[in-house]
Amino acid sequence: MNLRGQKHRGFTLVELLVVIAIIGVLMGLLLPAVQMAREAARRTQCSNNLKNLWLANLNYESARQALPSGYIRTGGGAGWGWGARILPYLEQSALFDQLGVTRVPLDALFAAPPANLTPLMQTPIPTFICPSDVGADGNFLLPVGGAGRNPFPGDRQPAVSNYKGSAGVIAPQIRIGASGTDAISRDGRGLFFANSKVRLAEIIDGTSNTIALGEADTRIRRSGAWLGIRSGNTVSHSSVYYVVSWAGARLNQPHGAPFPNSGNSGSPDANPGLNTPPGANTGFGSMHPAGVNVCFADGSIKFLSDDIDHRPIYSGTGLGDVNQMGLYQRLMCRNDGVPLNESF
Repeated sequence: MNLRGQKHRGFTLVELLVVIAIIGVLMGLLLPAVQMAREAARRTQCSNNLKNLWLANLNYESARQALPSGYIRTGGGAGWGWGARILPYLEQSALFDQLGVTRVPLDALFAAPPANLTPLMQTPIPTFICPSDVGADGNFLLPVGGAGRNPFPGDRQPAVSNYKGSAGVIAPQIRIGASGTDAISRDGRGLFFANSKVRLAEIIDGTSNTIALGEADTRIRRSGAWLGIRSGNTVSHSSVYYVVSWAGARLNQPHGAPFPNSGNSGSPDANPGLNTPPGANTGFGSMHPAGVNVCFADGSIKFLSDDIDHRPIYSGTGLGDVNQMGLYQRLMCRNDGVPLNESF
């Protein structure tokens, strides 16, 4: 074959630019799809975490005839949370024993902790961590804040938990007495509150209609802590909401979102915001787009949309008119007795 008459022709500059533009368009279409696939995988792992945590709670209930207390409150100080109580059912028996969860009051560990126990309190446990949440400070320790924000000592920040128990539709605890030592156990109509011992038989609205656990992100809600609570002042908001959430705030409520005054005596909502109920840190929220994973008491996992019916009518100290509650509030209540007519 005679090739002398043929010319070798390369890409011109215009053609090269067209090829680059096409590649750019394809990458622009591909990257969002990859990101969506990765987020879907993270959300699935988050769902599995919630399912495993609730299974551990159910095993605890089977052994003890009641779910673990949301948090132990014996005075104005620290108390173990439900996450610490279920450690043996998460294959963390060694950590449970080393911390002395059933033997040593958490107050004692914070007052004078042995040097070897601080790293144990800061142990990140994968089951308590949502893979979509990288931690507020790039680690998995409870973020340090100013006065009233993080009651834990800075050198003993506990490991975070992206999951909190449902306290229900009543603020789980507002004040613990003028001296800071009066113990209060307020039944918020949920499954987890101070010194609670809720049995599955007490979920009269049905386990498939009652939220048990939900997410708490580190960016807005500053997450939770599987260890428990610590409050050295008379106002307990800065403490109990690290282990439980209630229905005063809507799903993924932004920091500082306004909330109407309920007019209840002792209600804290005159100063809504991040640090005072019903601010963002008191509720459920996540880093997943447009919603939150929650686990119902029957073990089912559902992704609730941010726009689920939530009515800005609540009571900090009493149940109030159940007929005025939104769907979200009723799902947070184990015994409101109102049939659910809406889907979720």
